[in-house]
Amino acid sequence: MIEVLKSLGYRPVSKSNAEYMYVAKYRDDTNPSLCVNSMKNYWYDFGIGKGGKLVDLLMLILKTNKVSEVINHCNKHLHLFYFNQQEKCPQKEKNKAYEITKIIKPVASASLIDYLTQRGIAKSTWNEHLYQIHYINQHGNFYALGFRNDQGGFEIRNKYMRSPICFGPKSITTIPGTDTAILFEGYFDFLSFKELKLYKGQSVILLNTTAKVKAGIEKIKTNFSNAKIECYLDNDMAGNEATRKIMDAYPFSKDKRWIYSGFKDLNELLISKVASEKKLANSPEASHVLARPKRLLP
Repeated sequence: MIEVLKSLGYRPVSKSNAEYMYVAKYRDDTNPSLCVNSMKNYWYDFGIGKGGKLVDLLMLILKTNKVSEVINHCNKHLHLFYFNQQEKCPQKEKNKAYEITKIIKPVASASLIDYLTQRGIAKSTWNEHLYQIHYINQHGNFYALGFRNDQGGFEIRNKYMRSPICFGPKSITTIPGTDTAILFEGYFDFLSFKELKLYKGQSVILLNTTAKVKAGIEKIKTNFSNAKIECYLDNDMAGNEATRKIMDAYPFSKDKRWIYSGFKDLNELLISKVASEKKLANSPEASHVLARPKRLLP
């Protein structure tokens, strides 16, 4: 499977033991979410919640639902092995790449709470929204923060993950509110927005990945067509492109990323703000001011 992907122009972004992580170029993927296990010869795409054998993956890459087209393409172009025309498509493995064993709310793990604190999020901000998800995968037992999406899936993150993954169906998350709809790329951006005291009860659309920008646009069309639209996506290429698509669909929407100009996202701004306030509070000048006796009014 690794050799076939290489012949199709796919290069692993990272590797851990037998697991290779790829950007799923067959869809609008910006983070490496395609996992291939070379020992089991099995793949799983965390972005869409699907996995299987090589033929299943090639059907996605070649954008076909016909096994015969996959076989013909491989025999003509790959020359790595020969697909027998009579060979049946291997049945998809029924087991997921993970199993959720426990869901806890509110979050109780000291390490997860410490991770939230490091990212500048106070309990009063995250307590309402986050779950503690315990799960098992081929590497063992783990737990992480979970934020529920509109289809019942969980956007999963802990300090050891380079980027969020999804357990269950991948979907956007919406929170109804006022006649202003605000869009974010992920839930840390939304929580940072609240922490910065910018949240005033607006309706919220979390894309949970820029690959879901079309779903976000459709949600605006069906639920928030008369709302004021404000975009708070990342200051990077994926965020630029997603913001452009939203503003093309809704020309009166506002790009609010100037608020965190110089930072990738709202959470980077928040972390910088918290660090600056902490540094100021611990400075000798601050201690001198606090120790200075107050002048009495005449």
